[in-house]
Amino acid sequence: MNKVKIENLPDNVVNLPVYMENNRERIRYKTFKEKGYYIGSEAIESGNKMVIGQRMKQAGMRWSINGSQYIAVLRAKYESHRWDDVIKVVNE
Repeated sequence: MNKVKIENLPDNVVNLPVYMENNRERIRYKTFKEKGYYIGSEAIESGNKMVIGQRMKQAGMRWSINGSQYIAVLRAKYESHRWDDVIKVVNE
Protein backbone atom coordinates (compact mmCIF):
# COMPACT_ATOMS: atom_id res chain seq x y z
CA MET A 1 0.00 0.00 0.00
CA ASN A 2 1.37 3.39 -0.91
CA LYS A 3 1.51 5.81 1.95
CA VAL A 4 -1.09 8.41 1.25
CA LYS A 5 -1.64 11.22 3.67
CA ILE A 6 -4.65 13.42 3.52
CA GLU A 7 -3.74 16.88 4.72
CA ASN A 8 -5.84 19.33 6.71
CA LEU A 9 -8.12 16.82 8.39
CA PRO A 10 -9.90 17.94 11.55
CA ASP A 11 -8.34 16.52 14.73
CA ASN A 12 -11.25 14.15 15.35
CA VAL A 13 -11.17 12.55 11.86
CA VAL A 14 -9.06 9.44 11.29
CA ASN A 15 -6.74 9.47 8.30
CA LEU A 16 -7.89 6.07 6.95
CA PRO A 17 -4.97 5.33 4.59
CA VAL A 18 -2.44 6.04 7.35
CA TYR A 19 -4.48 4.03 9.86
CA MET A 20 -4.63 1.05 7.47
CA GLU A 21 -0.88 1.20 6.87
CA ASN A 22 -0.02 1.52 10.55
CA ASN A 23 -2.37 -1.31 11.59
CA ARG A 24 -1.90 -3.74 8.72
CA GLU A 25 -0.94 -6.62 11.04
CA ARG A 26 -3.93 -6.03 13.30
CA ILE A 27 -6.59 -6.11 10.59
CA ARG A 28 -5.95 -9.52 9.03
CA TYR A 29 -9.53 -10.51 9.77
CA LYS A 30 -9.72 -13.45 7.35
CA THR A 31 -6.61 -15.02 8.89
CA PHE A 32 -7.88 -14.42 12.42
CA LYS A 33 -11.30 -15.86 11.60
CA GLU A 34 -9.71 -18.97 10.03
CA LYS A 35 -7.83 -19.51 13.30
CA GLY A 36 -11.10 -19.35 15.22
CA TYR A 37 -10.52 -15.94 16.80
CA TYR A 38 -13.43 -13.64 17.51
CA ILE A 39 -13.20 -10.56 15.34
CA GLY A 40 -16.41 -8.85 16.40
CA SER A 41 -17.30 -7.16 19.64
CA GLU A 42 -20.37 -9.26 20.48
CA ALA A 43 -18.49 -11.82 22.59
CA ILE A 44 -16.65 -9.08 24.49
CA GLU A 45 -19.81 -7.09 25.12
CA SER A 46 -21.62 -10.20 26.32
CA GLY A 47 -18.70 -11.04 28.62
CA ASN A 48 -18.71 -7.54 30.05
CA LYS A 49 -22.42 -7.77 30.71
CA MET A 50 -22.04 -11.10 32.47
CA VAL A 51 -18.89 -10.32 34.45
CA ILE A 52 -19.38 -6.66 35.29
CA GLY A 53 -23.01 -5.76 34.80
CA GLN A 54 -24.49 -8.45 37.04
CA ARG A 55 -22.41 -7.33 40.01
CA MET A 56 -22.20 -3.61 39.56
CA LYS A 57 -25.75 -2.80 38.50
CA GLN A 58 -27.63 -4.33 41.41
CA ALA A 59 -30.28 -2.26 43.11
CA GLY A 60 -28.88 0.51 45.26
CA MET A 61 -25.28 0.08 44.08
CA ARG A 62 -23.15 3.21 43.84
CA TRP A 63 -19.49 3.07 42.82
CA SER A 64 -16.60 5.48 42.69
CA ILE A 65 -14.32 5.17 39.68
CA ASN A 66 -11.59 3.51 41.77
CA GLY A 67 -14.03 1.22 43.52
CA SER A 68 -15.62 0.11 40.27
CA GLN A 69 -12.17 -0.57 38.78
CA TYR A 70 -11.22 -2.78 41.73
CA ILE A 71 -14.47 -4.74 41.50
CA ALA A 72 -14.10 -5.11 37.73
CA VAL A 73 -10.61 -6.59 38.13
CA LEU A 74 -11.76 -8.97 40.86
CA ARG A 75 -14.78 -10.12 38.85
CA ALA A 76 -12.66 -10.66 35.74
CA LYS A 77 -10.16 -12.75 37.71
CA TYR A 78 -12.96 -14.80 39.27
CA GLU A 79 -14.82 -15.43 35.99
CA SER A 80 -11.51 -16.29 34.25
CA HIS A 81 -10.78 -18.94 36.90
CA ARG A 82 -7.72 -16.98 37.98
CA TRP A 83 -8.80 -16.31 41.56
CA ASP A 84 -5.55 -17.88 42.79
CA ASP A 85 -3.77 -14.80 41.38
CA VAL A 86 -5.81 -12.64 43.74
CA ILE A 87 -5.11 -14.90 46.72
CA LYS A 88 -1.35 -14.76 46.02
CA VAL A 89 -1.40 -10.94 46.09
CA VAL A 90 -3.47 -10.87 49.29
CA ASN A 91 -1.08 -13.27 51.01
CA GLU A 92 2.08 -11.38 50.02
